[in-house]
Amino acid sequence: EKPMSVTLEEAVEMRRAEKESGKILSIGFQPRMDPNMKKIKEIVGNQPAIVTGDFNVTDQSDAYATMTTNEFVMKDAHKIAEKVTGVNYTFHGFTRVPQERRKKIDFVFVTPQVRVLQSEVLGENPEAILSDHCPNWVEVEF
Repeated sequence: EKPMSVTLEEAVEMRRAEKESGKILSIGFQPRMDPNMKKIKEIVGNQPAIVTGDFNVTDQSDAYATMTTNEFVMKDAHKIAEKVTGVNYTFHGFTRVPQERRKKIDFVFVTPQVRVLQSEVLGENPEAILSDHCPNWVEVEF
């Protein structure tokens, strides 16, 4: 989806540098939202829509504000859900990020026609950590 480097050798070197430095390597893609929002509106029109992803930003960022205040407004499903459960973060960095520094950077956005019944962010399972992010699921009704 989003390669961390062009070659395998570069990726191996990046991981080696991460381990030697004791720092956390983070690979992110910062989308420019305005053109995407126009394209979503063009495709969706007045129909219900859901946009999900690892946006690598918090709800305090400009990108998030663009998603939720654009002329084609989308709502953060976690914030408008009738029932919210689970942890309050989605990124844990394979549990290396301390609890107090974990952030919610993955979102499910919905158009106003979508009713969000429940949103849950499942905490990581120490016995089976498959990702550096927690799963975020929503139950919706059209």
